[in-house]
Amino acid sequence: MGSSLCPHPCSENPYTGLVSRLRAAWLSGRTRSLEYRMAQLEALGRFLEEKKQNILEATALDMVLEMGKHC
Repeated sequence: MGSSLCPHPCSENPYTGLVSRLRAAWLSGRTRSLEYRMAQLEALGRFLEEKKQNILEATALDMVLEMGKHC
């Protein structure tokens, strides 16, 4: 059923199913090991270090473009 605040028919929160599946997985104990999580974080750290300059350049460009909108 739609909300009175929604201008068009809204059924339900689109994340309800995802949250339900994630909650069920958590409650079942089907989660990743600490070793897996640590390896993922280490890989993310390496990726960020490798792409640091690209990230900084893209962020700087975004900031310049955003500032230009307000001048």
